[in-house]
Amino acid sequence: MDATSITNVNAEEKPTATVANAPRIDDGTGEADDTAATISPFFRLPRELRDEIYELAALSEETLYCNITLRADGPAQKTSHAGRDAHRTFAHSQFESEYSAAVERRIKSLVTGSDRNGLQLFVPGPSKNRKSGGLEVKAEEIWLEVSKGQQEDGKVRHSVHTLMLAIPLMSPDGMTTLEYISSATKMSQFVTFAFKFPEKEELGPCLRFDCHWDGDKDANDRLLFLSDDGSISQQVLNVAKEMDWKGSVREYMLWQRYIVKYVRRGASPRF
Repeated sequence: MDATSITNVNAEEKPTATVANAPRIDDGTGEADDTAATISPFFRLPRELRDEIYELAALSEETLYCNITLRADGPAQKTSHAGRDAHRTFAHSQFESEYSAAVERRIKSLVTGSDRNGLQLFVPGPSKNRKSGGLEVKAEEIWLEVSKGQQEDGKVRHSVHTLMLAIPLMSPDGMTTLEYISSATKMSQFVTFAFKFPEKEELGPCLRFDCHWDGDKDANDRLLFLSDDGSISQQVLNVAKEMDWKGSVREYMLWQRYIVKYVRRGASPRF
């Protein structure tokens, strides 16, 4: 089901662009606005029914996004959505607010177990990315946004601002949705988590730093971030310790399971 089509029940009665100037609608309590006649038929449905439609539409999304802004002096701020910021459907509208809530519910289900499709977050590791006979393989699903600047002594310093964690979904039979076939159509579904550290000093434009897997079938797998002295990897681990995870138990467990468990401390080889 295409989420965009939900709001096009009647093309001439599309919901208004912003929440601020949208007429009040019936939220299921029976308190409807006098201007209800101008509201799309979809938004005249009880909220419970709209939520069920949102839930079904969210199950078909290829990529879900969860932004987690961590702070040292307060709880994290979390937002969830199904489209990139530049391509959001009816940005800042009532539809986006209600649909984002359904996306958030699906993400919570995936973090704690499985969604209504039975899909789960894929277990981390390099096996699906590893080249035959190689030990170092680029991890497309994990990367950093880092700024860097030169100090007075000539050394370059890095500051980690965001860690991006894109996790493919796994079908009930153990295959990722990259391999899973449904209705003769290949699916590719991900949940992309962005752990943001806005209090970190910006030393220059943000650059993407890729992660690499290191290890083999007989050794423990590790995540490597390119640096001569391991400072970037250590900063990734330290910055999370400085943040307030109150009210973010699921996100904290996700960080422990996918990052802390695999990040290798110390110097990383040059690639």
